[in-house]
Amino acid sequence: MDAGDLDAVCLGINDAVQALNTDIVMIGRFPQRLLDFFPSRQVMEWLEPSAYLELLASGPFIAVAPLSLTLPAAQQMFADCKSDIKIAQYGASRIAGAYSAALPFTESDLPCHIVPNTRADWAEALRMLANDFPDQGNRLADHPAFALRRPAVLAAQLHEVLKRIAEVTEPFSFWAISTPNLARTVEHRVRMWRSRFRRSRLLTR
Repeated sequence: MDAGDLDAVCLGINDAVQALNTDIVMIGRFPQRLLDFFPSRQVMEWLEPSAYLELLASGPFIAVAPLSLTLPAAQQMFADCKSDIKIAQYGASRIAGAYSAALPFTESDLPCHIVPNTRADWAEALRMLANDFPDQGNRLADHPAFALRRPAVLAAQLHEVLKRIAEVTEPFSFWAISTPNLARTVEHRVRMWRSRFRRSRLLTR
């Protein structure tokens, strides 16, 4: 996979990490090639959604959300179809961040700091965000665009759509079945077991 521009992004991010004497928390699964750019990294391969949102709400973070712009055509098309949910989650949690000039971010209606995928631009963007921490994140959370993404607003919009559909169609019924807590517990334990198994394999190679 040709994502060479991410090498430059990672170098820029690490330059900022070193200059600011801070650390980096990486959430998700990353290729070893990218992990190697960050010697002092902390990696969380998976977090339950509620735990992830709690982490965002409690931590003094600056977000980094790079996306490659040099993927093969089919993979780039897939990447370009990603949503802007990262901006929504970070901004609503009062976290300012840097985002690649990729379609999911440049076409978003949410305010965000767009950065070209070069080493110098990413290093400078993160230094700037650090200098304005936490004021910029607090300003973002108060932006009207984030208020429109809140669950209560989205629920009201969905209700209005269903109401309009009901006015022009025959009545129909449906019911929702909540996910049992047992299923969530089993899923969490399976993911934790897989994570431990992968780490053990890597240590013994």
